[in-house]
Amino acid sequence: MVHSHPSIFLYNPTADMAILNGTVSYMPPSSLQTFENDLSLLPSLVAAENDIVITNKKISNSFIDTLALLKIENIIYKSQKQVQAMESSHFNWIRPWCWSPVAHNTFKNTKKYCSDSFKESPNNNWNDSYKLFFSRNTSLMLTTKLFNNTKLCEHIEIPIIPKRAISLNEIDNYSSSFNQKYVIKAPWSSSGRGILMVDSTKQKPLNINWVKGILKQQGFVTIEPLYNKIADVSFQFVITETGMAVYIGHIFFINDNSGHFTGSHIEPYPLNIIKRINKTWLKSALEEAQKHLTESLSQMNLNHYYVGPVGVDAILFMNKKEKIKIHPCIEINLRYTMGTYTLSLRSNIHPHSNAIWGIERLNKQTPNVNDLILKPLKTSDGLISNCHIFLTDNPDQFRVWLTINDC
Repeated sequence: MVHSHPSIFLYNPTADMAILNGTVSYMPPSSLQTFENDLSLLPSLVAAENDIVITNKKISNSFIDTLALLKIENIIYKSQKQVQAMESSHFNWIRPWCWSPVAHNTFKNTKKYCSDSFKESPNNNWNDSYKLFFSRNTSLMLTTKLFNNTKLCEHIEIPIIPKRAISLNEIDNYSSSFNQKYVIKAPWSSSGRGILMVDSTKQKPLNINWVKGILKQQGFVTIEPLYNKIADVSFQFVITETGMAVYIGHIFFINDNSGHFTGSHIEPYPLNIIKRINKTWLKSALEEAQKHLTESLSQMNLNHYYVGPVGVDAILFMNKKEKIKIHPCIEINLRYTMGTYTLSLRSNIHPHSNAIWGIERLNKQTPNVNDLILKPLKTSDGLISNCHIFLTDNPDQFRVWLTINDC
């Protein structure tokens, strides 16, 4: 879809830490700055023709050719300074990965050239009440609403509502009811960070110093049971100006043992999932969860604070009766997510392929790009069915890969 004026995209996954810091001058650690810079081209996946993606990278022809394979063309790449210098230009919307005081400061002189719909949205301004909204406190509110609305559901189970704790004593009291297996989450953390898994039965004791640091810096933590997880799934929505939650799809993603995102399946029902879970049951479970999430999100007046993409992370787990259930809200992300990007990839990949993409950190053992790229093969209908390509360009430490195989 081509707009009369371009939107501006920025990948800023350290926004949560910027929100916590609260100042417009927050600077993330150098390793996270490298991460942001290496992955700065990812918004190309959701940008429309002639939209602007902010990056400091010099774009290679090979990267442009890679995007063309995915039918992504005519994206404009500019540095932050170049965008800031575009006085009197007209823009549609500004779309960072996540809004923060730093992001608002970055675009303070650009916002006045945006569309009326952007200027009238809550995304145009920042105030102090937004800080708690963009924390895990909103996840707690959504889970509480779902807990009350899904008690009679066939496929959904929320065994217990997560708790807020402001001291080690409270954490200790809650942990006993969780059978010493639980997860502690910082209210604000960057892309899957700020999560501590505790399992006393496997000699994973509580890291008291870490918890003390979070409580001192952020004021509280949330604590919830550690479930017998089978798979991670995420539901993607768009919150409209009227407050309605519009469902756009689900994805199955992959976390490491610490709960950090490492990759995502692109097809809606990956082979390794439906080998373990009956597909008919799974479809019914996802539909039931999606229905209740849509209703609950639409009742929360989220549009008073933010409009745009939202991802709700859920899990499939084995309950105490050894039945598979879906917990519909482990976390809500009020921003773009890797799920948003995954759905944008799905439309150009053959539905009968096995497709996965992920992020990896480069080291001396990492194969060179030139040793890995395979010539993409296309089916007769123009959809990719076999390839290994990269969605980063000359990265320093982190790169994004996409692998598609014929089933």
